[in-house]
Amino acid sequence: MIQEKPKDVLPIGASRLNIYGVPGVSYGYQWGQSDVTILLVHGWGANSTSLFSMTRLLLKAGFKVVAFDAPAHGIAPGKVTSLTAYQNAVKAVIGQVGDVVGIIAHSLGGIVATGAMHELQKENENTVKNICIISAPASLPAVINRWTKYTVPLNDKVQEAMNKELWRRNGVPVEHWNIAKLAAPMDNLNCLVIHDQDDSTVPFCEATSLANTLNEPLTFFTTGLGHIRILSDANVVQKIIDFMSPLAERQNGKCHKEGVLL
Repeated sequence: MIQEKPKDVLPIGASRLNIYGVPGVSYGYQWGQSDVTILLVHGWGANSTSLFSMTRLLLKAGFKVVAFDAPAHGIAPGKVTSLTAYQNAVKAVIGQVGDVVGIIAHSLGGIVATGAMHELQKENENTVKNICIISAPASLPAVINRWTKYTVPLNDKVQEAMNKELWRRNGVPVEHWNIAKLAAPMDNLNCLVIHDQDDSTVPFCEATSLANTLNEPLTFFTTGLGHIRILSDANVVQKIIDFMSPLAERQNGKCHKEGVLL
């Protein structure tokens, strides 16, 4: 069965956000007019619609929300892309929007978003200190090792050739894509790791690895939601709001009562 390409229509309540200088990404979506922004970064093989369920409460908490489809994903043209291309798109959007204070990233989007923050950190331009990583693998090698062991078994020689090709396409070795190592140089990074214990796409051991290797992350673990339903679960979304909302309250001078969004 061939999956239909998403229609080029604006999501409910969104306005179009033109994105410049990013090959394969000409625009995204924006909700709200606040001067504090949360960027949504979807997973590999998905598109920005997978995270739309979070926009309403983020708006209520005082944020502007921005999302876009990665190169060769969703409505974006093309059939082939790379982690580096997606990372560069995230990096460009952060720079263009200018007031991104937090990122919510799903699955491989967690590696991509952390990579973009890492690159901006090297350039002394990273202003994003808060990231929520949902159902993400700890590293790309972990993904490849599982895939070549359980999905399409490959011998060592073929896997080595594949890793070299990925290095050529991305400009960095596969070992580069490691969330904890990418995050290590970032001062005062606040991280919330969310994962379901029954995730059959990215196993729960990846979350425990992140919990043990990141610098004092907050964690929230669920049961029975899997890899996709976790994105629309009310308790998960509320946990994200609780993590991010103080950023909007400090910026906007709002008063707040513990556990209640005003």
